[in-house]
Amino acid sequence: PRVRRQRQMCIRDRFYIFYLWAIYRGKYTELTATLPQVLIIIILCYLICSIQGGVVLHLRKIYPYQIIMRVFRNVFYFSILTDTVLSVGKFMNICSLFFPAYISTLFLLLSLFRLTFRDILKRFRSQGKNIRYVVLVGSTSNNIEMYHELSDDPSTGYKVNGYFDDKPNPEMPSQCCYLGRPEEVQNYLKKNSYIHYLFCCLPSHRSEIIVPCLLYTSDAADEL
Repeated sequence: PRVRRQRQMCIRDRFYIFYLWAIYRGKYTELTATLPQVLIIIILCYLICSIQGGVVLHLRKIYPYQIIMRVFRNVFYFSILTDTVLSVGKFMNICSLFFPAYISTLFLLLSLFRLTFRDILKRFRSQGKNIRYVVLVGSTSNNIEMYHELSDDPSTGYKVNGYFDDKPNPEMPSQCCYLGRPEEVQNYLKKNSYIHYLFCCLPSHRSEIIVPCLLYTSDAADEL
């Protein structure tokens, strides 16, 4: 919610600055409605366009190009919706230089804001804060790759406590502790309720272990 409010302030403030610029340039006739009316319209339009494309904080690993593409998509939809509403309602002259200049500047500023926010969050997680704890079940090549994916970059904010398997696997990285047999997973999770994620890579014929683990984690998630 705080990030969304900051984006709304950015959209509102940028429009207000462009409005003052238009007045300074003698282009104040671009608006045919009151400034508060136009501000409310553009904020509502952006909220509609960003409902499904806002900042996804649950993604622990996201690349700069994904952020820029998400911003571009939101601003593109926003420009079309706002253009339509302001034109049909005759609130503003969209055919002037004012509106495209505002949209272009908005895209640049929102991209900069989100990239800066991403950098701050990565630094925060690199300091050991906002950590998500993980345990692995099985030590196949998939889980070995998963360990490296989660642990090699501290800025993703994951910490792998260890893995469960029938016996210690010498191919697992030495930093990944052996926690016991798969049958002991539920007891471990009960004693360590701070664990956020469990990744299971056991073969399908081990369903007598896989199913209880899935049911336990599902019940635990429902209690949160």
